[in-house]
Parts: sequence; C-alpha cells; structure tokens
Amino acid sequence: MKKLVLLISVFMLTLSAVTAQVAVDPNDRFYEEAQVWEVRGLIDRLPQIRPYPLNLIKSILEKVALAGLNEDGSRNELYKADVDLALYEYERIFSKPFHVRGTAGGGLGVSNDRTNGGTDTSKFLEGKAAIVGDVALHPLVSFSYDIGEYGNIGSWKNVSPDYTNFPFDSIHDPASIGPLDIYFDANSNISAGTKDFYATAGVSRVGFGPFLGQGLCLNETSYHSANMFVNASSKYVSFTTLFSAIGATTNVNAKDDLSSSKYFAVHSIRFSPFSWLGISFYESVVFGGRTEFLYLVPAPFMVVQGLGGNRDNLQMGLLFEYDVIRNLRLNLDIFIDDLDAEKLAKLKLDGKNRFGIQAGFFYTPPRSVCKSFAMNYTLITPYTYSHWQCVSAESGQITGSTFNYQNYTNNGINIGSTLQPDSDKIGFIARFQPKKNLKLTLSSNFVRHQNVIEALTDEEAGRYMIAKTGTYRTDGSVYTHSLYSAENETDTSGDHVESAWSSLNFMSGTHSMYTCQAGFKAEYEIPSAKKWRITLKFGYTFEYVHNKGVDSALYAGNSTGYIKNADGTYTYTSDRTGESVTKSSLTELANSTEVQDDVTESYENWVKNLYDCVNNYFYLGVKLTY
Repeated sequence: MKKLVLLISVFMLTLSAVTAQVAVDPNDRFYEEAQVWEVRGLIDRLPQIRPYPLNLIKSILEKVALAGLNEDGSRNELYKADVDLALYEYERIFSKPFHVRGTAGGGLGVSNDRTNGGTDTSKFLEGKAAIVGDVALHPLVSFSYDIGEYGNIGSWKNVSPDYTNFPFDSIHDPASIGPLDIYFDANSNISAGTKDFYATAGVSRVGFGPFLGQGLCLNETSYHSANMFVNASSKYVSFTTLFSAIGATTNVNAKDDLSSSKYFAVHSIRFSPFSWLGISFYESVVFGGRTEFLYLVPAPFMVVQGLGGNRDNLQMGLLFEYDVIRNLRLNLDIFIDDLDAEKLAKLKLDGKNRFGIQAGFFYTPPRSVCKSFAMNYTLITPYTYSHWQCVSAESGQITGSTFNYQNYTNNGINIGSTLQPDSDKIGFIARFQPKKNLKLTLSSNFVRHQNVIEALTDEEAGRYMIAKTGTYRTDGSVYTHSLYSAENETDTSGDHVESAWSSLNFMSGTHSMYTCQAGFKAEYEIPSAKKWRITLKFGYTFEYVHNKGVDSALYAGNSTGYIKNADGTYTYTSDRTGESVTKSSLTELANSTEVQDDVTESYENWVKNLYDCVNNYFYLGVKLTY
C-alpha cells in the first residue's frame, strides 16, 4: 500500500539525526545485520572497512525498510522481519540526541585439571559508565564518540575462552582502589563525505573483510588505534585505504613495555564485474621507528617499500566473495606473508612459505528465526605474522628489551586472526532472532595448535638453550621469529633458523594442543515505553583442551647466556648442573653433550607439564541506556 511507503518515510524523517555510537564501534550488532541484508540482496555490496559513517548507516536502514515493499507499495511478506528489524534499529540508533550508558557484568571461570586433578575457580566483575552518540553535524559530516570510565576486579583472561580478545579498550595505566582497577576508555571519530565516497579519522577499532571478528588482515576485536581511512565505492570498482598509529611492544612482549612510532597500513581494490562476484587484491604493511607518509599514496606498497629500502613487514592478499545462489555466499581470503617462489615454481609447498587461508560459507535462511549460520576453516602457517627487530640498522643483535616495530601486533595483541602461527580451526556460528529484541547465538570451534619450536633440529634447539634468558620467545606465538641474534654488535644481521628458512614446518611437531569449544549467548532488550533501554546478556562456553601448555616456552635459555672469550672460543655454563663447556664455535657449542643434555631436560619438563582440562565460563551482564 502507498500509505505504508508514506508511513515509513515519515517515520524515518521525524527521528533525530543523532545515534548511539554505532558509527565508531565495528562490533555493534548493526554490522552483523547489515551483512545479512547484503547477502540477501536487499542492499548494495558493503564497504570492506568498518565502522561506517552515519549517512551510510542511515542509507542502509532506509533501503532495507523500502526493499521489503512490492511495487504497488504492499508489504512483501518474505522480508517482513527485515523491515521490522530495520525500523527497530533505526529507532534504536537515531532516536536520541545523546545517550548515557551504564554497563555491569560478572564472569565466572571454573577450570578442572583432568590430568593432575584439582579445580580452580576465578571470578571477574566489570562496569562502565559512558556518554555515547553519533552527531550529524551536516548531511555530509558526522562525529561519533564513546567516552567513559571502565573498572574491573579480577582477571578477565581467567573467565574467557581461549582465542578471544578483551572487548574493552582499557589495558594500561589504571587507577587502583583496593582490588578495583579503573581505566579511561574512549573512542571517537569524525567522518566526511557521501555514502559512497568518504573519509574517517579518529581512535577506534577497525575491521576488514567478510569474516566479522575473525579477519586475517584486520580484526575488529583487536585493540583500537589512531587511524584514518578513505573509501570510494562504485557499482563495479571500490577502493579503500587505512593508515593507523599503533603501539609497539618488545621482541618478547615484556609486560607493560610499550612504545609509540609503530604504524599499520592497508589498502584494497575490489572488482565486482557481476552483482554476485567480488574479487579483491589488498596489501598491508607494519613498520615503525619512523613515519612513512608514502603509504598514504594509492600505489602498490611493494613499490613504496622499495623507496625506503625494503625494511618494512609487507603482506598481500586475495579475497573472493561469491554468491552461489540467493542467500548463500562463499568467501575465500588468502593472506600472504612470505612465499618461496623458487620452490613454488617447482610445485613444492615445503619452503619458506608463510601465509593464512580462510574459507567458508555464509547462509541466511529466508522467513526463519535463524538469521544466519556460517562455517569457516582457517589455517595459519608457522612464523606468519611474526618478525624480528634488531637493535639498529648497524647491529643485527636481538634483545628481549628491543621494541619490535615489525610484527603483526598492536599493543601486544594480534592485529589479524586470534590464532597463533602453526594453527588451524574449524568454526561454526548460528544466529537466531525469534523476536526483534531477542538475539541468540550458538557457536563452536575446533582448534589445533603446535609450538613450531618443537620441530627444530637438535642444533637449533641448542642455539636457543645457550642464549641468555629473555632474548627469545619460544612459546610458538607471534613473538617466536626465525632469526638468531648476531654474535657481534658490528654484524648487521644474525643467522636464520635454517629449518624455519627452508621448510614450511606446519604441524611438524609431536604434540598438538586441541581446543574444543561450544558456546551460547543471549541478548534480550526489555520492552519499555520509557526513555530507558535495559538489555540483559548471558553467555556460557564449554571448553575442553588437550595438551594445554603446548603454547608455553619450550627453551627458556640460560641465566648468563654463552660468553665469547678473548681467544674467539665460546663458553656455556649450565644452570642445571653448574658445569661449563668451551667450544671453538657456536655450532659446536650448541651440539655439545652438555648443552644437548640441557635441551633434553628442558624438553622433557615441557612435555611433563602438558595436561588436559575442562573449562566452564559463565557471563551475566546488564546494559542501561538513556
């Protein structure tokens, strides 16, 4: 009916042009809903970088509301739920000039050691008070903000499943009152432009690509950054570019060590020759110690890197989005850190190949309380995301206290996937919305992980053993890199770990850590005619981990490290026995009986400390918005 079209139009126009910080938070539920509408064909292909500016969010909701109508203006029953949800979201987002928000929650973690016996229980309390909103300063300009104080008691990590990131941007320099830590927690940005061509600058989390909360290149659950990005979209081609200032930690991510002057940039060009196909080529780069504005230029990063001496950590990727049939999309992301071109030309994969692959499908059933379900497979090869940082360009020495401007982390948190290198995962997630104010989520994950250090040769393990404690991380994380420290301060580079340099080494160790997770989340907004919105949250995750501890340090090193004597020989004194051994080279020292005995002892202790555990995590929270 034409009256329905008029009613929707009047409803949209009478609401205030100020929102609830959706345009500064890429983890807001709106982005999940927008992905459903995109795959259903109700809206155009979405920009690859999130969050979106206010006028684009408004345009998306208006299109969905009107797309649910037939040509004669009557309601299309197939999309009735989408229209209702779009109107509901429009009212949630645009109905108030600003919002005062309070959140409070508590977590409980119960971990049962199935190998050694014993149960540990952890408790966690948190709360935040904030002022949030998105202000339309002009039809082409909007300002978004979420500014408040966050406090917690206890350790969040002890009440959260593995492979999840902290949801708040508060991890440094708290004010403490007894057991309570209080942090300033804020994000804000300003956007200018049309819904198709715009620029955004501010401090916020940022997401990239079709795998929400799981991206290989850029994951919106990672820590926030100071950033600016530009998006330009047309029917067949779109381009987006991002430049971010992030936080650097040391080579071993020592606690509370943090430095500025680290940067991250990414750009992507997407071709959509057909409405059902999107093909993207993207590049990302991590660098620091200097500011390089050339990465703002819309030119290949590989070329730009060459202008600076090829000393930055560059990656590239291919992204495919293919709509098989209506409501079903296949996604494939190939993230390339390094490739052994010579071996690949001979069709040999076992070389210095460092990459990530993510493939999966996303299906959104029509006329169903199930809004979407998706299944993905993710693989991260050893040493992907990792990179070393030498003391200087003149010295190839590596220390645990040297700030690392090269690895793929921000404030010690992975920028991309939450998986560590030498891992793969099968994940499933289903989202239900039986009512517009009730959301239910079911998820499960199966993760394999190995510590690549276990796959090293005896000599390579010996090189880690004779190093001074704190020089290297040997836990198989993103901080485990493939270069030894140079022997002398005058050497510009150290030796590469040969097996890492010449072999793929994916899942080449003996012990795998298997993690099985099954989770349930519910979010219910209490209907109310008053000015308050009250949202209740509940979450539960069951987790079983086999061989917990594979991700711990395998070779911690030696308290003094090896000593280079005046005559050119090398001496190692065992922390275990107190005995010393002297050899003419580091190779001989690493292969000596004394060092190899310590290697064996360290390895056996690492294996002994592996255990199986069952974890149960509970969360209960409430959010009040005025």
